[in-house]
Parts: sequence; structure tokens; C-alpha cells
Amino acid sequence: MPLPGVTIDEQQIVTSTGALALKQVPKRLLVVGGGYIGLELGSVWRRLGSEVLVVEFSTASRPASTARSPSSSSVSCRSRA
Repeated sequence: MPLPGVTIDEQQIVTSTGALALKQVPKRLLVVGGGYIGLELGSVWRRLGSEVLVVEFSTASRPASTARSPSSSSVSCRSRA
């Protein structure tokens, strides 16, 4: 799903396909989407030495006891050192 105001140039902002084609290990990498593709790519780049931050937008990231409604949403960030 495209992000409003974000242009994917496959140089600085890349798709999962573009992430596989990077010529160098990035110093830092932001992965938007904590699904299996994003997490797998993040874990590979982390093992290669990149500092990786995964950002996920999901209605399921909040514990059920604190969810306000089925349509409520949250953003969670996780970083692995």
C-alpha cells in the first residue's frame, strides 16, 4: 500500500524488491511493515550489520484489554540491537 507523500525511488526509499538489490549494506534501515516480508528483510540486513527499525501500523498491535474498538489502531516501533 503506498504511503501518501512518499515517492519510492528505489534508491533511498525502496520496495522489498529494491531492498534485495541494494549494492551496499545501509548504515540504518527503516522497515515499514512488520509482516513476514518486512521482518525477514530486516533480520537479513541486521545480520549484515545494518541498524534496523521496524514500524508497524496495525489494529492488532494493542493488547485486547486496551483496545477501544475494532476500528481503533496504533503504531508500534520495535528495534533489535
